[in-house]
Amino acid sequence: MARALTLILLLAVASPARADSCDEKNLLAGLEPVAWTAAYRPQLATDGVLAREGDAANASLSTMLGPEGASLVFDLQADAKVRAALLQASAEAAVLVELSADKVHWVPLWQAVPLGSAEAGLRTRMAARLDGHGRYLRVRPAPGQGAIAVSELQVFCQRPPVLDVEIRSAVVAPEAARLVRWQAWRKLLLGLFGIGCFVLLWPGRSARVQFVGSVFGASAGVLAVHLTFGFMGTTTLALSLLVIGLWGWRRVGRQAVLAGAGLGLLALAAPLAYTNFGHFAGYWSVHYHDAAHYFLGAKYAPELGYTRLYDCLATAASQEERWPVDARQPVRDLRSNELLPLSATLKNGPLCTARFTPSRWSDFRRDVVFFQSQLHPAAWAALLTDHGYNATPIWTWLLRTSLLRDRPASLAWLVLLSHVDDVGYGLLLLCLLWGFGTRAGVLGALIIGLGFPWIALWTGGGLGRSLWLLAAALGLGCLHKGRVRTAGAFLGLSAGLQVFPALLLAGPGLALVVDWIRRRPIDRARTHLLLSALITMALLFAISCAVDGWGLWADFFHNSIKHVASTSANRIGMGQPAAVFGWPGAITWLLRVGFLSLWFLALRRQRTDAERGTLSVLLPPAVFTLSSYYLAILACLAPRLARPMGAALALLVFVLLPQLIALLATDVPGPASYAAISLLFVLSGAVFLVGDLRAMEGAHAVDRVDG
Repeated sequence: MARALTLILLLAVASPARADSCDEKNLLAGLEPVAWTAAYRPQLATDGVLAREGDAANASLSTMLGPEGASLVFDLQADAKVRAALLQASAEAAVLVELSADKVHWVPLWQAVPLGSAEAGLRTRMAARLDGHGRYLRVRPAPGQGAIAVSELQVFCQRPPVLDVEIRSAVVAPEAARLVRWQAWRKLLLGLFGIGCFVLLWPGRSARVQFVGSVFGASAGVLAVHLTFGFMGTTTLALSLLVIGLWGWRRVGRQAVLAGAGLGLLALAAPLAYTNFGHFAGYWSVHYHDAAHYFLGAKYAPELGYTRLYDCLATAASQEERWPVDARQPVRDLRSNELLPLSATLKNGPLCTARFTPSRWSDFRRDVVFFQSQLHPAAWAALLTDHGYNATPIWTWLLRTSLLRDRPASLAWLVLLSHVDDVGYGLLLLCLLWGFGTRAGVLGALIIGLGFPWIALWTGGGLGRSLWLLAAALGLGCLHKGRVRTAGAFLGLSAGLQVFPALLLAGPGLALVVDWIRRRPIDRARTHLLLSALITMALLFAISCAVDGWGLWADFFHNSIKHVASTSANRIGMGQPAAVFGWPGAITWLLRVGFLSLWFLALRRQRTDAERGTLSVLLPPAVFTLSSYYLAILACLAPRLARPMGAALALLVFVLLPQLIALLATDVPGPASYAAISLLFVLSGAVFLVGDLRAMEGAHAVDRVDG
């Protein structure tokens, strides 16, 4: 049944085929609507995919229409005869199919009647004795009908004996709170396996203990594969492991095979877990809410700047009139961060259009229509109340020139762009292993893949959201390898893409300042590191000015000051507990000063710039209150934690406890959950610094005795 469905009912009720020149092909095959109103995901109505009878209507395979004024209009490319049709729609739906020669005067072709209640799901109707012709076809709910789901519509000049379709099971997107809990307990289990692997699979342990550790690591990988790919994936993995294990047992020895199987499969669990085991945010790989900000914000940066995105979105949408407009709908004013009614926002419409040329405004409206078509009305309303596009002009330049260019938004193009981050996270795993070593690299990958604050629901499926983290990890990895100029270039790139990674240079930078104050010889490698980073940032700054001159940078800095001062549910940092629990601001500053003092004392005792750079990873949550997903940078602390107890504590703090907080939340974790995670991170960072100070003092004492 993968590619064909015999139309038994059609054959039973059909009249004999007419002996004329028309063929049996589906006249709507490969066509998307040329116009739509009050429709969500309109391309699914003619994608050649049928759901199984009775599948959920409002799910992954359906176009949603309605309730009022909804319609899809298709251009058949020429005047065509229509004598048969198939419609799969929600059981309770009464649907009108009409034809027209001019898109103005419509003639009824077929009214598909209800086949049951809404609980009956999707049901297929077929008609074989139709008689109509026209160039344009329109499908819409019958008068008085509520919102309906249409999974597939096909029309024919001559009835086909077999329908060329693909049949799938419709997938219902889980509620966000349910998806968070669904992934939380699975990642908790994988985190426990990871702790067992790191603690037991360690050089010097007995063969039996290492075997148990390897079993823990392998179990994590096999479980992640099973949750993602099911039984066939697990079977394929098991057979592959058997072949590789038998080969390796003779060639490299038992110990190497055990370590490779345990750590290798544990590393495999990380990227699979990050995608919520293939579920992403439900059933789409594209995060349309996030992608709309970055696609439109970057492509139209000269016209939109950092404060006009929602004004212009609302204006373009109102001109297109694709969805009924509620004048009371809130829209965020990005100049003040206040929520204003749509009616007030539309008053700024002339200011939007004045910044566009007519052709650019037409392109913008076309792209807005695309994103509006892929977002449910409630999701579109939520988009207009977010906090805007906040990428740096360097990131904007990179997206505009390397990825977006002037191509219009489309389904295939957005799906392709969403895979940029898939490649980015794959490269991130490899660079963690290369730069930090096997154990530290696997630990860093697990922190990213299993951690809650940077869960894929936030930015997974976006556009280029992995690039800054990839550049930061590459920079720190090169620093550990002694490639200081390359390290500086990558750290400069990361800072240009996201600003706060510049703090990763704070450790080497302060060491250089201290050497200069104390008139010590200047470390040439450290100088090369910092100069490389500064030159990279300066070049990127100059190139990014090509987007819209200096004005875009000025707009970015003003917007950043406003954005940092605004509140958000998913922030992590020292300021979040004060904002949530109403603490006096003085407490935040005292905590910040105390933490930075500990950090500076620990920094002075580091022996290499690689250690100083790694220690600087603790600075972002101490200095800034950042959106939770940016704290994935804490994975780069892994080289300092890749010992048995250090890895266990890292997974406990960065994975197990945050996931437990998410699991126990009654709804989607809110500000209180992120405030609790902020306190956890700050406290654990302070404990780490105190432990580091004691360890370094012990090492210096040994050095003095040896001396």
